[in-house]
Amino acid sequence: MDVSEGFQKKIVQALEAAFQAIGLCKLEMESNQIEEMIQSHVGDTRLDIIEASMGLPDIAGEVSVEKPLPISAKKMVMIEAIERVPNLEDVYRLKRYAEILAPDYVFLVTKERFAGQLRGFLEEHPHILQFLIKSTTTVSGAREITVGHLDENGELAIDTEISPGDPFNPKKMWS
Repeated sequence: MDVSEGFQKKIVQALEAAFQAIGLCKLEMESNQIEEMIQSHVGDTRLDIIEASMGLPDIAGEVSVEKPLPISAKKMVMIEAIERVPNLEDVYRLKRYAEILAPDYVFLVTKERFAGQLRGFLEEHPHILQFLIKSTTTVSGAREITVGHLDENGELAIDTEISPGDPFNPKKMWS
């Protein structure tokens, strides 16, 4: 997407700070670094599919979980940044990325919140903000897309009306 570097940097700072609740997070904005990170997690085939069909996510990275107990495997994080009121197309583009790459954490970070009829629809249909993982076909095999925006202090404010989960809760690492 066409997102300013300044907005992306603010998102990186906000998410890296928020992830301190569970460990160390390193996020990347440069395409070559995003490619390397994705390749190390999911291999060439999925990376090739993403690049050929829709390009790379805006921001991606890894979390080393240290709390409440350290685990050796790093968790993949993927972020789509939107500098306007988001629409349903933004959600489904992010879902396509997520279902192909199966990251552990997925964020849609916007400058403005969902509005009007679409907001009401997402509140009534929370499954829209979920994506399937691996070869499962049930909602129980789904992960959440966390929707949020940057507040006036540059911190991530999760839109709890449509994203009720807390991705920074140390217990999330077990889900």
